[in-house]
Amino acid sequence: MSAEQTTNDALDRYVIRFKPLDDGRHTLKINVGSELFQSIETPLVADGRLEATVELTKSEYALDLAFSISGTVRVACDVCLGEFDHQIDDCGGNIVVRFGERAEEISEELIVIPRSETEISVAQWIYEFICLALPIRLVHPDDADGRPTCDADMIERLEQYLVNENESPAEDSATENDPRWDALKGLLK
Repeated sequence: MSAEQTTNDALDRYVIRFKPLDDGRHTLKINVGSELFQSIETPLVADGRLEATVELTKSEYALDLAFSISGTVRVACDVCLGEFDHQIDDCGGNIVVRFGERAEEISEELIVIPRSETEISVAQWIYEFICLALPIRLVHPDDADGRPTCDADMIERLEQYLVNENESPAEDSATENDPRWDALKGLLK
């Protein structure tokens, strides 16, 4: 069995087979796990355990998909690079899938698929909704006493490389000044 076939089998739970469904509203629950994040080429999320609820409204002309996702994802801290669990509460959005002659993406919320299609994968949308729910800056949460929980060893190593802006480099303290720079500094005043 090839790696691509294994990935496709693992992502089978994210495929909605809508053709046999009657017109109307249907609720689908999908357990989101590591197979989703491992299938992404450069994942922002390392791992996760979430539940996605998809409210599918089927009609003759379209599918309306409303996503609601909750759970925990494993992400890297932007400060110390250590991984930690981040809670995601009720993220999601809506996607409208219309039936047409050929596949095309009209906008981020509206796509067209051929009428001959019988199923659709929601894996990429679920991943994107999860990523959109993450804060811009991912940092370990503080402990009960309000202290940061970042990796202390890594923080100590990073502090060795911090540049103190108040100290001037040794070359600035040299007695010789280049007159060209002095003239340029005069323009600032």
